[in-house]
Amino acid sequence: MNKLRNLITMMLFVCGVSLFGEIPDLELGGMKLEFEGEVRSRLAYFNNYDMDYETSDAKIAADMRAQFAIDILTQSPFYFSILTELGNIQFDNELEGSDFYLIELKEFYGGYNGDDVEGKAGIIDVKTPDSSVYEDDNLGVQAKIDFDFLQAKSFITMPNLLSDSWEVVDGISNLSYLAFLGASQEYFVVTDLWTMFLWDNGPEDFYYYCFWTGLELEKKYRRFSGNYGFIYNFGAATYLKIPISAYYSHLKLELETTKKTKLYSRFNLSSGTDGSSDTINQFQVVNGEGNLETGLGLLFGGSSFSNQSYFSNESLSIVEDGLSSGDFAFSDPGLFIYELGFEIDVNQLLDTTEFVLGGANTGELFDGEGYFTSLIGWEMDIHNTVKFTDDLKLNLSFSYLIAGNSFNAVYELNTGDSLTLDTSFKTDCSIKYSY
Repeated sequence: MNKLRNLITMMLFVCGVSLFGEIPDLELGGMKLEFEGEVRSRLAYFNNYDMDYETSDAKIAADMRAQFAIDILTQSPFYFSILTELGNIQFDNELEGSDFYLIELKEFYGGYNGDDVEGKAGIIDVKTPDSSVYEDDNLGVQAKIDFDFLQAKSFITMPNLLSDSWEVVDGISNLSYLAFLGASQEYFVVTDLWTMFLWDNGPEDFYYYCFWTGLELEKKYRRFSGNYGFIYNFGAATYLKIPISAYYSHLKLELETTKKTKLYSRFNLSSGTDGSSDTINQFQVVNGEGNLETGLGLLFGGSSFSNQSYFSNESLSIVEDGLSSGDFAFSDPGLFIYELGFEIDVNQLLDTTEFVLGGANTGELFDGEGYFTSLIGWEMDIHNTVKFTDDLKLNLSFSYLIAGNSFNAVYELNTGDSLTLDTSFKTDCSIKYSY
């Protein structure tokens, strides 16, 4: 109790500093010290109701944090950065979760900003898809170099040492080593090309290596825009001597019907094998943090639902600056997701409203069940964002699912053989003050 009281006292002190006066910058000789930080709190409620079996699953979570950062600038291209965090009072770890800390060192690194070369080395905050809202992190050692030439840009990240908290066996956490090379150009079509190698040196059951190669194309012409991506990964689970191979592609076509409305269609297609069966972890995550992008909340955790969805497991995913680790993936014999969406930008109290209608099918025969291109389910979603201030927003989402026959056959998530009816509802409110 005393620890909690002391923690709240520290938070109130930081709040008072930020509300009643900014911390001034300091200059010491040839160095300049810049201070910044934020205080924030969050409350979320999620409810899922199975109308066939008349069961309900409700979860509520809240947390509060305060961050304080110091940047030390010199007259040379070298600089230093320190970021600490106080708090994280968390009443429930079920929703999106993060560990309980009284005080945490999140970043401590040195950097170099030259005309042609940039780099960082030290303890660097690594965002994870499932905890990006909470801004949780895995601490790693990272060195990064950027090269800019003509209209193209390439960057190298090597090595990156991560503590994969989502893969823990008997209290032992994994270590992952990453080498990443990417390039992009902006001429007629925005093109991104990258390749990555990952070696996971953890407990025997999780020991593996993987190669990723990806291509992303983006084009906008007047009110039309399109985005296409293709990713192929291969490797092996070395302890089990099982080869893995998978591909993933996505396509989104968007039409700006008016200045405040958009109509879009979106498709995701994936398949793969682990060498011993027709299933593989496809390493896909939601909310634009990784490969899979969808607005279907109850099935795949799209939009503000995050990882509150049926298909949730360990994952790895590639993002522009390197590796992300999270908790959304699924072992699937082949997946096809199709969506039609309509988005309205009200730009007043009700900031945005998005309507999504879509479904998902399996793409291959599943051993022992006999289903081929069978329906996983159809889903309808409404996602709303209510904006009170720049730092105070309310996310309100509603989802309705009609689950198909392969929902049980492939994923074994219910016991019915016929269509099932599920609804879900989520509110998500957060407030943040920066100084």
